[in-house]
Amino acid sequence: LDLEHRRYPMFPEVSIYGWSWEAREEFYQATIPRASLVLTGSERGKRDVAYFYRAHSERVKAIALPTPGYVAQFRDTVLPRPKEAVGESPYILYPAQCWPHKNHYLLLEALVKLGDTELSDLTLVLTGAAKENRAYLERVASTLGISQ
Repeated sequence: LDLEHRRYPMFPEVSIYGWSWEAREEFYQATIPRASLVLTGSERGKRDVAYFYRAHSERVKAIALPTPGYVAQFRDTVLPRPKEAVGESPYILYPAQCWPHKNHYLLLEALVKLGDTELSDLTLVLTGAAKENRAYLERVASTLGISQ
């Protein structure tokens, strides 16, 4: 259950692109009050459902999202580092969609602030889908002098 349109309606990815704010609300207002049980992935989600849609707390359960089954096959495997992407340097992995409200911009600024410290050779690896914010972040990285 994704209620981010309620918390952050200013983010285009929850109010403009795809499912509109109004369509989300119409669906949730029609279904949540009638549901026998509503499952969320966190306690915060549980509180949001109760707060925004007046669902009875005993009918809303927070269940941690499970790790996908295919991940188990890698449990004892050490995956090779993507040398073509990061060379031999240590890296920071940030697996998030490239949406404006995520922390990509702050991570770029943090790399610059590392300057000449012992961590200055860190490489930032971003694995989420590019989305509409990628071109902007590429320009920021270029302006900051860290586009490589």
